[in-house]
Amino acid sequence: MSQRPGDRPNETQMRTRIRLRQLALVEALGIEGSLHRAGERLGTTQPNATRLLQELEKTLGVTLFERTKAGLLPTEHGRVMVRHARVLLADLEHARRELEAVSEGLEGTIRVGLLSSSDPALLAAAIARLERSRPAGTLRIRIVEGAYDPLLEQLMRGEIDLLIARSRDDRRSGDVTSEVLFQDDFLVVCGVDDPLGAATIGDPAALLEPTWVLPARASVMRRNIDLRLLAYCGATPSRVIESFSVPTTLALLGHGRHVGIMPERMAFAFESLGLLRRVPFDLRAATGPTVLLRRSTNAPSPTVQSFIDLLRQEAARLQVADGATPTP
Repeated sequence: MSQRPGDRPNETQMRTRIRLRQLALVEALGIEGSLHRAGERLGTTQPNATRLLQELEKTLGVTLFERTKAGLLPTEHGRVMVRHARVLLADLEHARRELEAVSEGLEGTIRVGLLSSSDPALLAAAIARLERSRPAGTLRIRIVEGAYDPLLEQLMRGEIDLLIARSRDDRRSGDVTSEVLFQDDFLVVCGVDDPLGAATIGDPAALLEPTWVLPARASVMRRNIDLRLLAYCGATPSRVIESFSVPTTLALLGHGRHVGIMPERMAFAFESLGLLRRVPFDLRAATGPTVLLRRSTNAPSPTVQSFIDLLRQEAARLQVADGATPTP
């Protein structure tokens, strides 16, 4: 179905002609790739599912799915609608949960993603301030920890409200707003008895002897670290364990010769507890700033907006405490 300029629906038509059941079908087709299975997922028959899809395609003036031997595959227009259908349905589910929360006496909910490698100090400080400003038991806060890619997908699908992450170029984040919070450097760390924890490194090749615990090879940070090591040592580590988990790194430092990276504040805190030592190797050029990501296609709730303001304030306070100028 080709689209002519006159066929394009206007805003009013998009709002009044598209039904939630059609969006649910588009989402199901994106998962199942079959009208029969998508219909079963929605509790309807294949003929009804076919009719819903045809009506939606007529409204939009485009073909959303093509029949192939592998089943129904989304066209370029279809991929756009699958993505937006997921977001809209996730927003509707979030609205349902917020209504439920209000009925239970809660003022609001916040769902925030945090990288497993991130320093949680900023998040914890902002949560504490938000809790002090609200009556007890009126907030529902959910923290989702994990890796960048799945967390970004959850943010884009509307399953979390905010994501605290490291800045990076990502073509998938076209519908995401990125705001720099602060620059938090990473340090190289080793076990408490490792000779690399000495005041200086006399032999650059000594850095390559232990097993390194590093982010995945495809990550920007890993590539930057490899470049720094290559420039300083003439080579990159031959033994690498790919992990960006702070608890995993900390555990490995206590077993054999391992070297890892860790956010600066966490490294200092663990060193003060006698759990690790810092290695005098500068990584600052390899790490980007900490950013706050949120979807640009919807406005945050009043509770989420209040939390965003507190994150900004705490980020500025942390920068000042570190002796740096807050990020504009």
